[in-house]
Amino acid sequence: MEVHQHVGGDGVREEMLSRVALMPRLLNGGFCAPASCDRDRVAGEVIPRFLAHFLGFDVRLPPLPPAAEVAEVSHWSRFGLDFVVAGINSCGMARGLSHPGLSHYARARHALVRVPGLKVVSVVCDPLGRFEKVFWEMHLCRKRGPLDRKDPVTFGPERNGRCFERIGEALQYPELIEHWNVAQDLGSMDALFGPRLWILHQESLRLAGRAAYDGIAGFLGQRPFGAGSEFGRYNSARGHRTELCHNRSVIRGLKRLLAPEYQAIEALLQARGREVPEQLRRRDSRCDRPEELRGDPFTKERGA
Repeated sequence: MEVHQHVGGDGVREEMLSRVALMPRLLNGGFCAPASCDRDRVAGEVIPRFLAHFLGFDVRLPPLPPAAEVAEVSHWSRFGLDFVVAGINSCGMARGLSHPGLSHYARARHALVRVPGLKVVSVVCDPLGRFEKVFWEMHLCRKRGPLDRKDPVTFGPERNGRCFERIGEALQYPELIEHWNVAQDLGSMDALFGPRLWILHQESLRLAGRAAYDGIAGFLGQRPFGAGSEFGRYNSARGHRTELCHNRSVIRGLKRLLAPEYQAIEALLQARGREVPEQLRRRDSRCDRPEELRGDPFTKERGA
């Protein structure tokens, strides 16, 4: 690798050369890139920026030499995927379903939509319960949260990294609620995948698991599940995560800020001919189900 002579003084240049010397002579690697990234842009912009970041340089490195080989290794259209299951962020792995981040990352959606014939099964859930869970996992101060995090997840345009003692404090930070709002993500998935998207509410899995799973199977071109199939509840944590269910005013305030997400879920279910659960129409949450509040939120269970 060549290094420009004018990147700094002798000390800076020597440090750069010493780091470059630690790299192997031949570098093999790959990355995902949009179709607009042709050979010249990869060699002249993308790889030099990556190498500068990798080596800890705060300078612009020169383009790769003309002899460097840059070629498309594969393309999403050649991936052999039949379907993906996309749980909405912090809706939980309802009854064993998992998700690849499709709902939250636009790049993942735009990549997977290129896979021919790919179908998407997406599970939505109560916005209030979803927000409480993500708040509990990502924003409670370390001594109260479930994970051994060094720092809370940042949010908002100013990348606020503060932690919170109580969920009621979130009402003073509407940008935090907006940060986790999935209304636009749902609209994007609907527009991108069209009839290749199967949407259902978590309540369908909770109250009518067999019918819900048979519907998924039919969408994927498979037969209904056998008579002996069991549809249990997996990886579920009950109990009070925060003080939310003890404070009706906080519940009302959060529901008001989460209104766009409630409306987006209802509209999408109706447009797809899915049943809108009464729980969603009434804006009920886990706070309205006493059985969900008995237990330890740090203990996950498997139940019928």
